[in-house]
Amino acid sequence: MKKLSILLLATVLIVACSKDNQADLEQSSKTPQVEADLSKMIPAAEFDISVNGMYAGIITTYDRVFHGKVWINVGNDGNYKAFTRSKNDKASFDLVSQEGDIYTFSGVRGSFIFNLSDLSHPIIQEATFDGGHADIVVSKEIGGAKFGIVLGTYTEGDLVTLRGTWDYIINTVTGVDFIDQTIIQLPLPFTGVKTESASDGDFETGNVGCYADNPPFFLSSSVPAAPTDELIELYLIGQSLPFPTNGTTVVYDVGFSKAIADGNGLDYNRMLCYPESTVDFIFAPGTIPVGQCTNITFGGPVVHGVYVELLDADNSVVSIGAIVIDTSTFVPFIPPPSSFKPTPLPTATATVLPKL
Repeated sequence: MKKLSILLLATVLIVACSKDNQADLEQSSKTPQVEADLSKMIPAAEFDISVNGMYAGIITTYDRVFHGKVWINVGNDGNYKAFTRSKNDKASFDLVSQEGDIYTFSGVRGSFIFNLSDLSHPIIQEATFDGGHADIVVSKEIGGAKFGIVLGTYTEGDLVTLRGTWDYIINTVTGVDFIDQTIIQLPLPFTGVKTESASDGDFETGNVGCYADNPPFFLSSSVPAAPTDELIELYLIGQSLPFPTNGTTVVYDVGFSKAIADGNGLDYNRMLCYPESTVDFIFAPGTIPVGQCTNITFGGPVVHGVYVELLDADNSVVSIGAIVIDTSTFVPFIPPPSSFKPTPLPTATATVLPKL
């Protein structure tokens, strides 16, 4: 396959590193809505296999002006409400109608139809926000656990120009918080702000590299004695996602570990993984040792993952770019001298760093 040179500025270091009936709805409408914080409301376990309960996900406007997290309460506490929040803004929606398992929510900023006809695949339809179209993707929270949401973006070519959003919904029910969905908003060529969104929940098994668990996963756990010593990791290796309308397939690799970065005195502007899907397209032969978890930097731009968009007809490269996760709330942890020390760096351009 054709190799690209646009990202060959990368420098590398090897890392070892219930449906409700109408009577219920009418009764709810007569009850004052409780302004609960839906981002913290625990999903009722008795609704795990019911349309009732809590849903969590992401919302992105087609123009990408608003990009945030969203929570939908479908009778979890007897009320029906939706709430969204970005870094600097927020909005709420009220239930205005219900027909069977289809709920319509509306607010000052917009509206959407929530279709729960297939509980395994909740669908948001006809979403609008601030006068424009929007995409909303959610997962049902189960097991009495709040799902995690990680917002991200991606750039193309120069690794600086924003192209779209790249987000993750994390299922926190298991011991390790496995990624439930990856949601990508991909602008279609020559169509202005029109986009195609896709959700990847059918993940391939990738190279584990310097991480202890099988990807794809996201881990976020705090050590009580040192609350900033968080083992925040997001790892999706060897992945692919088709965009049928566009006639393309995106292959991608994402790897980040706060603990490894902190333990080795590194900033958060880098990949920490073996880029299995993209290595042959982006990096010069021999630059990334086969199967090794690698510390990859790109000379300035923040990069936590890379993608290649391939034309299905002939597997030719349409675009390449960088994936970025939001690390703005991460607080660096400086480990004591006796713990998690990196291997001393020689004058060579690569050195082995310890695993978690």
